Amino acid sequence: MKNDASIYVESFWKGHKTGDFEAVVAIAQESFSGMKNKINATRWICANLAARPRMQYYIAKYNGIVAGYILWVEHGGFRREAYLELEQIAVKESFRGKGVGSILIKSSFQNIKKDIEESDRKIKTVKITTGQENIKAQKLYEKTLGVKIENIVKSPYRNEDIEVEMFVRY
Repeated sequence: MKNDASIYVESFWKGHKTGDFEAVVAIAQESFSGMKNKINATRWICANLAARPRMQYYIAKYNGIVAGYILWVEHGGFRREAYLELEQIAVKESFRGKGVGSILIKSSFQNIKKDIEESDRKIKTVKITTGQENIKAQKLYEKTLGVKIENIVKSPYRNEDIEVEMFVRY
């Protein structure tokens, strides 16, 4: 789906070209402390790709270069009322601040919503978890998806960190 003259969002799956896959791995390594190891990042992304359609990646290309990715997960089976989680989103550092994340969220969500509706289902709940101190991300998620903070929890990754769980219910 084209959104802007220079940003294009498309579904990302196992059959994608190697260069796109390597770019997603590199962005994951750059963006998440738990994915610094290339082998582990590669294994993680491969496992998620294998779980399609339950787990769906989309990539954003900025002037033809992979600038970011997003991973959506459907929880609880393919129910009539779908429960989705924005599991992971990352934008390459050199492309941040150019609207890539916003377009990636909006476009990928519209694609998933369309797929769900075409299978005679609807979205009931969307969840996002992020760091409590990551106000910029919280505002982005609220603006693009309409989610609101419902819970504050201890991070399962680092004991000293606190996370917020954000939801929108339809």
